[in-house]
Amino acid sequence: MSSQISSIIKAIEANQSNSVVIPLPQLIFTEDLSRITGLSVATIRHYTGNKEELGHLLPKWGKLPGNRRLFWLPETVMEWIAAGLNAVPPEKRRRGAPTKAERIAKARNQQIGG
Repeated sequence: MSSQISSIIKAIEANQSNSVVIPLPQLIFTEDLSRITGLSVATIRHYTGNKEELGHLLPKWGKLPGNRRLFWLPETVMEWIAAGLNAVPPEKRRRGAPTKAERIAKARNQQIGG
């Protein structure tokens, strides 16, 4: 993230000195992330407001200095989406209590292992 900030600073300095312009990274804001993910803006704000409990459910975000508005870098969002594509869903568990056969098998496995 600090490399992104340093590239932004270099771009600003380049613009001020009328030299070759370095393109600034396009930032993704809450409304844009909502359109990309299908999550509502309220849900995104709820997740970011409860960072300790729910922050892991969104890609890493930042704030510009002197501003409260959240932003995401496109690379971070794309990595987060790609990680979700490779995720393995948990194994489905049958509803209700274990059957007698399942309880016996579990007890046998515990005796063998322990």
